[in-house]
Amino acid sequence: MNVGEWATNEISYLRPNRLHCDLCGRPIVGRYWVTEIDAGRRAFCEPGHEQRYIDYWLPRYGPASAAG
Repeated sequence: MNVGEWATNEISYLRPNRLHCDLCGRPIVGRYWVTEIDAGRRAFCEPGHEQRYIDYWLPRYGPASAAG
């Protein structure tokens, strides 16, 4: 069950905003899926990665520290 929402990454030449998917590490340039997991905000390149993070990553590796 996806409980996040779509957000847009700000594009600026003066202030680089380096954002990566918290599951696969893919750089996020435009629109991304953001949700609250592990008492922190997580960014994913697609909603399916939120579910994989919950179903696969958390049981196997536990909560990771929130980047940023």
